[in-house]
Amino acid sequence: MTSFARPAATFVSYAHADNHWFLQFKAAVTELEAKRVLRLWSDHKLLAGDDWHPELLSRIDNSDIVILLVTPNFLASKFSMGQEVRRALDRHNAGLGRLVPILIEDCSWKDALFAGVQGLPPGMKPVSAWPDEAFAIIASELEKTARSVPRSWPSADVRPVDLFTCEQLVRVMDGIRRTINVLELDVSGYPHGHVPTPRLIELANLRDRLQEYESAWQRRCTG
Repeated sequence: MTSFARPAATFVSYAHADNHWFLQFKAAVTELEAKRVLRLWSDHKLLAGDDWHPELLSRIDNSDIVILLVTPNFLASKFSMGQEVRRALDRHNAGLGRLVPILIEDCSWKDALFAGVQGLPPGMKPVSAWPDEAFAIIASELEKTARSVPRSWPSADVRPVDLFTCEQLVRVMDGIRRTINVLELDVSGYPHGHVPTPRLIELANLRDRLQEYESAWQRRCTG
């Protein structure tokens, strides 16, 4: 039985309405946790009084793997599909972590931001159609993924932006700019004063993140 010095830190993103699916997924990877191949973290581990929003984003920033349990409920979740997915996708595209969407129930996932990332089960046949076999295959594939992910990320007291090389910063900034352009085009289609508040908040958050990365690039990558 292979054991790792440090399990792959694995963040699980799911809709609260799909808690039963999360519990089934957790049971399916129990052996991987026992073998120290990976270590799961989800909002189940938040304690009363925890400041949940920054804690979730910090956990994503310090994860080796981010799992998305994709269902109609997940796609409808503004927070999961907003900040959680975008944050995880930024790290995936920069090579700082691995994003793994798992199709739990049939839904319109092909239009999602993560549609270009290889997901599970193979062939993206919804888990709900064959749960026992599907979860067994998913556990096997996740073990391969966890074994391939470097365990070299710094500790949690390092700011996420400090993890990026100059080349990675450029790639992440380009991705954020493309997303901002798409959202700005979407917002421009609404009558003045009628833009949905969540859209404006998401756009503001993206601009703040872009400014943070641009500042880091100016500080570290220019003469």
